[in-house]
Amino acid sequence: MAHQPLVPAGQLEELKVLLPHLEGLSFPIESAGQFVDQLGGPGATIKIHDVDMAPIRMIKFMPAYYFPVVSMENLIEKMAELVRVNRPAVDLPKELGRLRDQLPDIDYPVADREALQDQLGSGSTYHVMGRDHHVGAAIDAITDNMFPIESARDLERKLLFLMGRRPLIRPHA
Repeated sequence: MAHQPLVPAGQLEELKVLLPHLEGLSFPIESAGQFVDQLGGPGATIKIHDVDMAPIRMIKFMPAYYFPVVSMENLIEKMAELVRVNRPAVDLPKELGRLRDQLPDIDYPVADREALQDQLGSGSTYHVMGRDHHVGAAIDAITDNMFPIESARDLERKLLFLMGRRPLIRPHA
């Protein structure tokens, strides 16, 4: 990419799973139909988090005024907007309270993923935001810059951030 897309770092990280599927695109992309064709046609599928997705289903969320898409940076910015607009609302304080009730006592500071996994229990599952989350998969979503976790308040702040950016396409648990 010639320029950094104007997308928050967390969203850019989330969209990285799509980038390998977009490498062969040529720009500008004038319409949704041309975009579908460049991604392999109406019957094509791509695998994201071990989930087969039909690009045509995702492209249907793109309003006509999104076209033309003039560059990869422009496409990433438009995809980030689609994620923001289509992500269902969640009562984050309520969900944080549910999670807080399930967590064991944690010794702080927590230095890294391994230390957090040891304290949470590697085989444990927590029910939050309407589904079960396995500790290993949840810890994988935590970026390196979130460590160390200094206190319960610091953990809650970081959990709120992670819950707010939950993916639209979820890996199989």
